[in-house]
Amino acid sequence: MLEKFTIFGIGGCGSNIAYQAAIQNQMQAICIDTDSIALENKEQSPYCKTLLVGQNRFDGLGTGGVIATARMTANDIQSELRKNLKKAETSLAIVVTGIGGGTGSTITPALLQVARSLSIPTMVFIVFPFSIEGSEKNKIANTAVKNICELADIYCFFKNDDLCGSLLSQTEVSLYDAMEESSEHIISGITMLWRLFKKPGYINLDLATLLSCTKKGRGQFYLSKGIAYGETRMQEVIPQLLSGNTGVNVHSNDIKHAIVGVYGGTDLRLNEISEIVSCLTTQLPQDTSIALGTAIDPTLDGSIEIITLLFKNWVEQYASIPEATIEHISKPTQAMSSIGDYKKIVTPQTNTNSPLCEVFRGTQGIVYRGENLDEPTYLRKRIPLSSI
Repeated sequence: MLEKFTIFGIGGCGSNIAYQAAIQNQMQAICIDTDSIALENKEQSPYCKTLLVGQNRFDGLGTGGVIATARMTANDIQSELRKNLKKAETSLAIVVTGIGGGTGSTITPALLQVARSLSIPTMVFIVFPFSIEGSEKNKIANTAVKNICELADIYCFFKNDDLCGSLLSQTEVSLYDAMEESSEHIISGITMLWRLFKKPGYINLDLATLLSCTKKGRGQFYLSKGIAYGETRMQEVIPQLLSGNTGVNVHSNDIKHAIVGVYGGTDLRLNEISEIVSCLTTQLPQDTSIALGTAIDPTLDGSIEIITLLFKNWVEQYASIPEATIEHISKPTQAMSSIGDYKKIVTPQTNTNSPLCEVFRGTQGIVYRGENLDEPTYLRKRIPLSSI
């Protein structure tokens, strides 16, 4: 199967961002909403499919913030979501959702639940409402984000207050301009990811790397980016990268892994790439691993663009422990609450003549849709041992 992204936009906010990202990059998008008017223009694009849900409950007029009914709609459309996910045949579902209203807050967890059941990795961009939109919306958002984070593989938060912070004090800025600014930050991040894996240049990062991140970097990640032009581009782009307006803090001690994408034209210089990596290396914790990729596009001559994905949680695929065997405890004397209760690692003795010592050495793990199938199911699916 051809590896590809599919971007899912949920609700008014998510659908608008997904639609814009799709037409800019000619990527596949599915926009899901309860508001038929909001979907009208989007269905004209050859890259965008629309899915109107909850018609029998809301008559295509939106949820009106009625969360209880929206939850019932989410239950109603499980089979429809499953059908669309299967039809998309995607290697990675990028989900963009605005929470605080009815659609994004309830349909998003339903979509993620179906994606997980189909073993489709998910990367979720979550947009919080402005604080000025009222305490009720923010309360709904805080409840919804807990459900979303439990089901998403990796997720990133965007707060409209942060994205538009510099505009709030400017009296001449319209609401339209503010929302465009908010959306553009996320769209450009998705676009940069798309370029990185679709237009590699010399130092490559393939889609399998990103798919692996959804398994090894489970949980929250930060997205930071910088764009600059002209002769002073390096002096301008690095400060943007380090002090972005999404709450990113590259000095945080909990950053474990970073993906760095550098985009430029044919004039992109090796020393510029070296300076970027050197700067990040000094800013990030010492034990942070960094994966680098570049994309070359002649239309970007004279400019440079950088994107970083910073992962808080990171589990190496193969732990760096001494060669060992597993000794099973045949007759446990107490209730077993964790794997440590019935297995223990035993350091190998001097006798290494056993053929078992060489069975798995040098073999390659089986990976399907970014999942290492050699891992136990309860680890891949994050099933608590207490529930087994």
